[in-house]
Amino acid sequence: MVQADMPSSRREAWSVARARIVEAALGVASQHGLLGMTRDEVARRAGVAAGKVNYAVGSMEDLRNLVVERAVETAQWEIVGQALALRIPSAMVLDETVKSKVRDALL
Repeated sequence: MVQADMPSSRREAWSVARARIVEAALGVASQHGLLGMTRDEVARRAGVAAGKVNYAVGSMEDLRNLVVERAVETAQWEIVGQALALRIPSAMVLDETVKSKVRDALL
């Protein structure tokens, strides 16, 4: 079933679970770095099965992109800096204002 075809209560639960997974992944990335982030650790911290991480966000690359987006929203510049160094796609399209904030925070 496509998410748009789900009943609204199920869609809400899906959004909550996905947000919980992204927040858990952000915590793992903060502690272990973007490349040290594992699906199993994210699932453990989010309180879901590892398969649900796959189902909710897709690949680890997709999850890293979501984490970078969330790190920008929450001003976690160290993670954004890692993403820029690793050339993670969602970091490479950030505007210069954000990149400047990263440089200022890390230098």
